[in-house]
Amino acid sequence: MHRKRIGFLLLVLIGFIWLIFKWEGIERWMYPLKYTEVIRENAKLQSIDPFLIAAIIRVESNFDPITVSNKGAIGMMQVMPETAKWIYRQNRNFVMDALDLNEPKQNIMLGSWYLRFLQNQFGNREAVVIAAYNAGQGTIRKWLEGGQWSGSEEELDRIPYEETRKYVKRVIFFRNQYRKLYEAELNVYNMSGNEKRRSLQLANS
Repeated sequence: MHRKRIGFLLLVLIGFIWLIFKWEGIERWMYPLKYTEVIRENAKLQSIDPFLIAAIIRVESNFDPITVSNKGAIGMMQVMPETAKWIYRQNRNFVMDALDLNEPKQNIMLGSWYLRFLQNQFGNREAVVIAAYNAGQGTIRKWLEGGQWSGSEEELDRIPYEETRKYVKRVIFFRNQYRKLYEAELNVYNMSGNEKRRSLQLANS
């Protein structure tokens, strides 16, 4: 009986050690990442956090390139067709044969550009940028100017819209998860020579 107990405890200990070493693999299965190169290239091009792009894609579409929302937002980063056309008018560098928001590269490029635009509008207040991506910049300005929300990450519970409040919290959660699990893959300073050349081609096209 004593030997059986020792054997059982050894099995539990071995299983625990195995889980420790395999936990990152389990987490990566729980929080998968796709289109790594595209995310990294656009993060480098727009000088924005690649983990933020990945988190927004996860929350918006769960990496499904053909999903369409009830409001008509399309693709990976749920870009509205009207917003996409507006982005094209703002940036003549975006030259494409046809606008296809279901195409992941186009969608991520447009969504990343819009994130950069929001950062230019609101500074480096990440929670504000995330909220504006969800609720629109006009709505966020009203909240900030009216004192309904300070824009602080510590006061997310003061965000008036429940949907936006949950959205910001989820994006921040996934950003932290992706940063922990995919630091090597998404770090823009680890880009290969080919990726750097593609990024420069995007910037100079």
